[in-house]
Amino acid sequence: MIKIGLCSITLAKHSVEEVVSLAKRTELACVEWNAKCHVKPGDYEQALYVKSLVRKLV
Repeated sequence: MIKIGLCSITLAKHSVEEVVSLAKRTELACVEWNAKCHVKPGDYEQALYVKSLVRKLV
């Protein structure tokens, strides 16, 4: 089965919350997060926050 998702770089000027909201509204299965604008390497607090938002997509 093919699942449709998006790369967050497409919405680089938008917040994490806006990206997740769009993913929910369009019924996307997943988001690949960009390291430059949404989840920077080593920022575990942000990564856990984003993870908690994305879990709600399922």
